[in-house]
Amino acid sequence: MCIRDSNWEDPSGYTMETISARIHDSETLNNLKVGENKKMLCLFSVTCEYCIHAANKISLISNKYDLNNNTIYVFTGDVNLLNTFWEESNSAKFTYDFLPMKQFFSIAGPSVPSIYLLENGKVVKQYNYRSINEKEIQDFFETE
Repeated sequence: MCIRDSNWEDPSGYTMETISARIHDSETLNNLKVGENKKMLCLFSVTCEYCIHAANKISLISNKYDLNNNTIYVFTGDVNLLNTFWEESNSAKFTYDFLPMKQFFSIAGPSVPSIYLLENGKVVKQYNYRSINEKEIQDFFETE
């Protein structure tokens, strides 16, 4: 975890239900169709070294299990640094968009990277850089 939102309120109010509601309320995320079927939503800052490493891991997993159409990146930070992020992470260029920092952290939580497994827009699992679990991700997408 490399970036913390200094304005983050008490994290005890941070629940999967709260985050699911915030995802549902985001016009940007709705345009990315995160509420449809199973998705892996990855929230990254373009300047975060742990986000860069996490993107590399996610890309390898997505390619291995053919999840490219189910993987969505959401960024915050300077859009001009996106190409550097792609190069340094060696990540596939999944569907992506940017959110303003305040809205981004209301969904990502107090630190990034933050990776969510979503089923019809509902958060069922969250990972950070260290907790990414390839087997759980594979099982999530293989089960109906």
